[in-house]
Amino acid sequence: MPLKQETELGFTVGVCASDQAANLPWLLRTIEGESLPSGVFLRRIVVVASGCPQTVLSSVEAMSRADSRILLLVESHRQGKAAAINQIIGHCKGEFLVLVNSDAMPASGSIRRLLEEISAQDDVGSVSAIPVLPKRDTLVQKVLELMWTSHNISSIALNHAGLSNHNCDELMAVRTSLLSELPVDVVNDGAYIGGLVYSNGYRIIFCDESEVRIDVPTRISDLLQQRRRILFGHAQVWKDLGMPPRTIESLFLTSPLLAISLVGKVMASKPSLFFVFPLAVVTEVTSAALSILDRTFSPRKHVVWKRYREANHVE
Repeated sequence: MPLKQETELGFTVGVCASDQAANLPWLLRTIEGESLPSGVFLRRIVVVASGCPQTVLSSVEAMSRADSRILLLVESHRQGKAAAINQIIGHCKGEFLVLVNSDAMPASGSIRRLLEEISAQDDVGSVSAIPVLPKRDTLVQKVLELMWTSHNISSIALNHAGLSNHNCDELMAVRTSLLSELPVDVVNDGAYIGGLVYSNGYRIIFCDESEVRIDVPTRISDLLQQRRRILFGHAQVWKDLGMPPRTIESLFLTSPLLAISLVGKVMASKPSLFFVFPLAVVTEVTSAALSILDRTFSPRKHVVWKRYREANHVE
């Protein structure tokens, strides 16, 4: 899609990295080498590294010496993703901020496509990429495939209906004019930013031409932990902003007929996933029950995310 404006626009890329962060040097090289739309230029890359090993920090420090656009902010221990994003917002330059997780792997051209979408339409406040799973042949992977296919199909449907108020935080772009500091206890940053953008009257776009490979759990216990945290965070956003993030699970509460029709589309598109549907339901119900307990007894439990495994390293 061609850019609407003729003036030059700048943007910042923000990366939150924690623990081993083995993928971080590859990600920074990918960002540096990304082709950009005409009239849009990269002004800064802000990396917040929390509790990362010195081997990774040394690599990023060397890259920052070679590229003055890279700003490395080091935390000796993790303080939570919202705190890290607030640091990024404070050092952001340009009209747009692209946020990407350090364990995510954007496909070539994905950042460009996000910037094309948000630059071309004045009423679009944020754009996020479509998550792509790594290829594995396990039961947990099939459950994840069902969940993420449902997420993507529902996001596209809400996108076309102009009802989307939710960002996928693996890779997203947002107008900096709409950003303010996040509450430090926010768990789901993408959902919170999406709700904030939507409440300001801007559209949210789910760009299925922009892909990002994501790191996912490999064990059912880790999947339960992840879904427990995500559902906790969605309920938190609902309370704070007065509207639930419109995802497939919240649609079962607010628009059950739409949710059922979307699940029907998922099954029609991938009938082989039907056999894992009962396990997915049990996983989701169990995670929801645990998230309710967390909200009742441990309201700050998920501020600092529990990491389930190291990210993949890409040479």
